[in-house]
Amino acid sequence: MFVGDRESEMLALMVRKKELKHAVHNLVRCLHNRALPQGAKLWDRIMKSEPLGGVMFSMPAGRGRKARTVKQEIRLERVSMGDARKGQIEVTCLIASEINLPPGAKPVVWRLLTHRTPSTLQEACELIDWYRARWEI
Repeated sequence: MFVGDRESEMLALMVRKKELKHAVHNLVRCLHNRALPQGAKLWDRIMKSEPLGGVMFSMPAGRGRKARTVKQEIRLERVSMGDARKGQIEVTCLIASEINLPPGAKPVVWRLLTHRTPSTLQEACELIDWYRARWEI
């Protein structure tokens, strides 16, 4: 599994990985609210779906923030991205958005793209755990 931050969201690399039938799965933070082939915007489409469930974890202190417990709602959907010129790819977009946050806190919202196809809350939470592992590095 390759886990990357917003700098890793390069659609051309995802398409090339598919063409080469590369075995490594990507999990990257989505930087752009991309236009989908049907005309909708990616994040808007995902946020219209019902939450799959929720996750709760402890966020460590850092970058001027205090340690606290974070509760997020999880939404996910398999979507086609790309265009005829650069190629198309099927990915899962997972959006984990914080709910019930403390007053004055900046919400923790992660928009993740992956080649994996999670369908259960447990599989989605595993992806979030992998993304959270960046704090340990």
